[in-house]
Amino acid sequence: LKEKEEPKVDKEGLLEPNPNDPTENAYDVILCGTGLIQSILASALSRTGKTILHCDGNDFYGELDGTMNLKGILDWVEQSKKKEEGKTGKEGELDEQGTINLHPLGSLTN
Repeated sequence: LKEKEEPKVDKEGLLEPNPNDPTENAYDVILCGTGLIQSILASALSRTGKTILHCDGNDFYGELDGTMNLKGILDWVEQSKKKEEGKTGKEGELDEQGTINLHPLGSLTN
């Protein structure tokens, strides 16, 4: 059997990844969701040298704070209807998952 290599530690005491060990974790932190809190946490952790895997079940980032163009909104509505149809067996109805702001870009600054 091949001897396992001793882990290497950098000057800050963090373990360095071992490219020869496929069982070693590739990330220090795994964050589920891309809302405001998760994004701030990912940013803060990455600035300390942590490696982050940031996952989201949506096709867009930001959860309820997500920004998308009109096509993205229409696609989101269609996907939401399909999800609801699968749950109820009838034509889907959108629940109150979020809001749509109708401010043109730049209109919030005076």
